[in-house]
Amino acid sequence: MAQKQYHYRLSNIEVTNKFVGYPTNGVPLPKIEDLQIHYVIDVKIDFENKLAFAITSITIHPPQDENMKLAQLEVVCSFMFLEFDEIFLKQEDNIFTMPVEIEILLKTSCYSTSRGILYCELKGTYLQGAFLPLENIGGRIMEDRKLRQEAVDKPQPLL
Repeated sequence: MAQKQYHYRLSNIEVTNKFVGYPTNGVPLPKIEDLQIHYVIDVKIDFENKLAFAITSITIHPPQDENMKLAQLEVVCSFMFLEFDEIFLKQEDNIFTMPVEIEILLKTSCYSTSRGILYCELKGTYLQGAFLPLENIGGRIMEDRKLRQEAVDKPQPLL
């Protein structure tokens, strides 16, 4: 069976938050290889304007203090889909469903775009060598969906 073809385009890329700072409280500058880089990728849907947004939020901190932010970046990628109404199905006010291949497309596109923007933002700073790692975002999404489905399928105790 052939996979469904979707017609879409990236309509906007926006950096909505960026910050580069220095360690405080006498904490020495960390080695690049010791930095902790955390990221979260989310998808938001604007049903009124028929837009999908993938948002990557990145935080870099020294290994000894997860609360000390050395850098932050948030990138929002906006997408338009010709088949918007059949792709994004609203379940409740803030809950929607979408095909897994669309989730992978949105999140991998925004993640890799964010990697390039992070590189440009940190170039020339003491954090210059801090790269967002290469990740199998699609594999992570598939595993997450599998775990969520197993939780739904698992018999629940009666109250």
